[in-house]
Amino acid sequence: EYLIVEVSPVLRAQQQQTLAGQIEQNRIKVRWLDSLPEFGFRGVILANEVLDAMPIIRFRVGGKVHMTAGVVRHNGKFDWTWQRDPSQDRHIDRLVQQYGLVADYTSEVSPRAAAWMQTVGRVLDAGLMLVMDYGYPGDEYYHYDRSDGTLMCHYQHRAHMDPFLYPGLQDLTTHVDFSAVARAGQAAELDIAGFTSQEAFLLSTGVLDIVGDESSGSVDPKLGAELKQLTLPSEMGESFKVLAMGKHIDTPLLGFSLRDRRVAL
Repeated sequence: EYLIVEVSPVLRAQQQQTLAGQIEQNRIKVRWLDSLPEFGFRGVILANEVLDAMPIIRFRVGGKVHMTAGVVRHNGKFDWTWQRDPSQDRHIDRLVQQYGLVADYTSEVSPRAAAWMQTVGRVLDAGLMLVMDYGYPGDEYYHYDRSDGTLMCHYQHRAHMDPFLYPGLQDLTTHVDFSAVARAGQAAELDIAGFTSQEAFLLSTGVLDIVGDESSGSVDPKLGAELKQLTLPSEMGESFKVLAMGKHIDTPLLGFSLRDRRVAL
């Protein structure tokens, strides 16, 4: 049984329409939920591009005083405003000390992503969580070369860095700090079962066998192009990561057999 947590009636209708043929053809049982299952869930939880959509706090490192970003309307346009938020000092101070952040360094922190991980982790009685998203381990996320953070905007399949260019019409996203997410999962009594790139995960699980024609050994051109986008390091293969958090899972996971980078967390 496949459970989909979807609170939007519009998106739920789109999902039902999209999956209708697949459900009938493959006899898959799908059920939509308004909220997470009750405690004691046993199975696999998939979170694909969920955490990069969580609200973030954008901050700038100062001397002893750190600033957080807000938004103001100036001359008819939106713009950043920077001010101190004492409620965030603890989060920012921890990052400054842990990663040696220097003055004028700008980045993001996502307390809600960590809180979500703990909440969902506590639902899982036995099984596996797979978190798939754009992101880095903490040491790479807060590397000194990444001094303007990871905030990106997407409008009509084009990426740019101005969140005020098309307000309300574009997607705003930041990368995921997988070290913070893994720590949150451990706080919910989950074990880190694996961490790797999307390329290594898909190749380990036999994606080439799925898209190939067994009789001829050829690959459908459309599937081949999609596979390249998913696996090439210059596309999504390296920037997209897969984190596995488990509870009462003792068997090694196939998806991390080619390359397991959990030590980087």
